[in-house]
Parts: sequence; C-alpha cells; structure tokens
Amino acid sequence: MAGRRLLGVPVPVALFFFGMMLPTSVGISVGGLRLSAYRLVLIVMFLPMLMALLSGRRVRANIFDALVLGHCTLALASLIRWGGLQQGIESGGIYIVEFAGAWLMGRVYIRSQADFRAFARAFVLTVVAMVVFTLPEALTSVHILHDGLAAISGGAPAPFIEPRMGLERTFGPFDHPILYGVFSAAAFSMAWHVVAERRLTNLPGMTQVLGVGLATFLSASGGPYLVLMMQGFVAVWERTFRNIRSRWLMLMALFALVYLGIDLFSNRTPFHVFVTYFTFSTQSAYNRILLFDYGTAEVARHPFLGIGLGDWTRPAWMSDSMDNFWLLEAMRYGL
Repeated sequence: MAGRRLLGVPVPVALFFFGMMLPTSVGISVGGLRLSAYRLVLIVMFLPMLMALLSGRRVRANIFDALVLGHCTLALASLIRWGGLQQGIESGGIYIVEFAGAWLMGRVYIRSQADFRAFARAFVLTVVAMVVFTLPEALTSVHILHDGLAAISGGAPAPFIEPRMGLERTFGPFDHPILYGVFSAAAFSMAWHVVAERRLTNLPGMTQVLGVGLATFLSASGGPYLVLMMQGFVAVWERTFRNIRSRWLMLMALFALVYLGIDLFSNRTPFHVFVTYFTFSTQSAYNRILLFDYGTAEVARHPFLGIGLGDWTRPAWMSDSMDNFWLLEAMRYGL
C-alpha cells in the first residue's frame, strides 16, 4: 500500500485525509468508543507505521519522534491518574492513536520534497473543490455536505449558528464553521508557495490561492481569518525583502517591537489587546480572555500531569467549552 498512490499521495495519507473531512457521525461504535473514519485509518496503520519508524526501514527516528512518544506516555499517565487503569487506557489509547498516529503518517509517508508537493497540491485542490458546495451553503443556509453525509450515517444535522455579515456560516463536511475555516486557511501557504510558485502571473495557481481565501471567508470565523492574514503578511514580507538575508530576523524584531509598544502604551496586556481586536464581538473577546485566565490558572495548579478529562475550575455560569487547543492540552496533560 505504501507504494500505491491516490491523487499523487500514498494511499494511507489519502485515506486519512479523506477520513478527516467526514463528519464525526460517519464511523462505527466499539464498546464506549466512537471510531470515526480517520480514527479507523490510524488504528489500522498505527503498528505498521510505528514499526517502520523504530526499525529504520523507511525513516530514521530522531529527537522529535522521542518527544512525541514521550508526550503520549505522559498523557497516558495523566488519564490513568484521572480515571483509573481501564478508563485511562481506553481514553489514552485513542489519544495516542490520534496524536502519534497522525505524526507517524507524515514521518513515514511524506519523506521528500516531491511527497510534500504532491500532498500540498491535493490539499489545495480539495479546499478549492469544496467551494462548489460551501458557496451555495453560505447563500442558501442549506448545509449540503454536512447534513447530506450525516443523513446517510444517521447523524445529527448541523446546529443553528447565528449568521455573520449576512452570510450563513459554512460547515462544509465538518462539525463547526471554525473547523472548516481552519482547514481551509491551512492550505493558503501551500497554494502560494507550491501551486502558484510565488508568481502573481501564474493564473491557474493564483486562482487556487484566491479559492482558498474564499473558502476561509465563507466560514465567517475570526480564528481562521487571523490564520489567513498572518500567512498573507508573511508571504508579502518574504516577497518584498527576498534579497535581504536577515529578513526573518527583521520580522522577529518587528513583532517584538509591536509587542513592547502595546505593553508600554496600553493599559491592557498585549494578549488582551490582540483578543479584543481580532474577534467579531466584544462578548466573544471577553469569553476568550476568561478562558485564558481560568485555563492558565488550572495549568498552574496542575503543571505536571494536568487534570486528565476532569472538570476545571471556573464560574458556575461559564461553559466547559474550551476553544484554545494548546491551552486545553496543557490543562489535560500538564506542561
């Protein structure tokens, strides 16, 4: 299977990629676990990929592999500490499959520039192709991909979310517009560097760059917009100063100066300023600030093994929803 390719990429990568784009309702239940499509791919491929890494047949292990596996070990310990041996192994096992399995997928199967370019082209093409469904979704409020696939698998339809800017927030095949937006925005740099080859005159390539931008816009989500804008800014910076070798040190210095300037001349921290101005509403910004404050306090109380999947301390009126991924990781499994 490793030698066979689909859309230019190894078959396991293509299947994993396809599985990620299916609603989580598409899958099977085994015991108390819901095995979605991408999880099934990772479970089947996990041991072969791990053996390929440890044996050195396809790729040689390095310090980053050790860090990934070390993190998984600590996460497992955290979950056993939280829920006991059986529940900890069940929750920890699926976490290891997802975290280390996705890492191994890239390490074992995307091993050269040609592999990466093929993956990037497939990624960008997928994002642009989905616009055929998500543009009508934004205009008609009919969640074509999500609800169509959920109906086939017996899953729930997309929940109601308030429109923004006069548009329905698009789900695509995902469970939330933010997920669709982040997935789409992540393809921008690949579209610009690989597909368009950093040439504005490359009309087919630039069409796909604009397609990625449109897909991200349709999510109407602040986080994906920020991801897109930062990539666009870095692309413009690289093009403008491409003949200066120290351009990345200059960029880091610029970021440091902006941070210090805000810290000196504002009565709020830079974090509070950024969150306030890069969210759609004051309420959303306030909620993210509260999540950060209470989340970091929880990490400070449990810095080594975290709280597992246990509840975290917060006001009674606050939801337990946490949309800061890395903060959630630190809360659950420690620093």
